[in-house]
Amino acid sequence: MIVRRRGAMTGGAPPGRSRGRLADEVYDTLLGQLMSLRIEPGSRVTIDVLARELGVSQTPIRDALNRMEAEGLVVRVPHAGYRIPPQITRQRFEDMLELRLLLEPAAARRSAERASLQQVAGLRRMLEEMAELEGGNGIMAYGAFGLRDAAFHDLVALSAENQ
Repeated sequence: MIVRRRGAMTGGAPPGRSRGRLADEVYDTLLGQLMSLRIEPGSRVTIDVLARELGVSQTPIRDALNRMEAEGLVVRVPHAGYRIPPQITRQRFEDMLELRLLLEPAAARRSAERASLQQVAGLRRMLEEMAELEGGNGIMAYGAFGLRDAAFHDLVALSAENQ
């Protein structure tokens, strides 16, 4: 289920590391597990088990899961923990892609017209980071790429002055 990273988190927040930072690390770890399907769609996860497996207190686990719930990545089940939603269907994926193909060119156009120099620099930096993730054989580190791609599209929408 959960694969702990080398140098895994231990205990509560150690000196010099804030609770929020530890929750971010837990979030990143869990997101990576979801994206790599190490935590399978439809499975149930509990705060107690995650805290034990990651070697942290329940508070950063709870904070990370609350954030994931707000993003639709997990579903809270009263008195039972959390459930990982099933993968989207092919039809839903195609519907989302069709809508993105309609909206994103307009957002990119507005972004090109309205973005600040700082936002343009941020977009370029994100593109460079994504390009660095491509291996010599064209295989990408999908999880890391997906996170950067989502951040890139968020910045395009923000710089288009459209939330």
